[in-house]
Amino acid sequence: MLASTSSILFARALHPQHLFSGTIVDHPAIYFCVWPKDRRDNMNQYETMYIVKPEMADADVQKVADRFKKLVEDKGGTVASAGKWDKRKLAYEISGYKEGNYILMAFEAPADVPAEMSRLMGINDDIIRHRIFRTEE
Repeated sequence: MLASTSSILFARALHPQHLFSGTIVDHPAIYFCVWPKDRRDNMNQYETMYIVKPEMADADVQKVADRFKKLVEDKGGTVASAGKWDKRKLAYEISGYKEGNYILMAFEAPADVPAEMSRLMGINDDIIRHRIFRTEE
């Protein structure tokens, strides 16, 4: 019987060594691991930098930043810092723009959040370039 403070991850594997970590329980058909509920292995630290159009007002730039901050928090993550840098000249022209407002955000979130964030940034007309990096803890 398993303790109530544990969660179970079921995984089919050819051998127990194919599983990442945890307590391996041998069963003829399935290997499974038992992890404590408070384990946060699926939370990673990230930094994202994105550039928004230079003609946007500061209030509109803040709305864009708040939108992505809310996305991280709604998906179970936490935002360590988020802020607008400045309007800066770009190293080269991007989509006809020679300047842009830079926004940097550091956050901790589950592994699926960066993909969703990148998808939303890609279809947002106000963002002209974005990059998301996983940082070391």
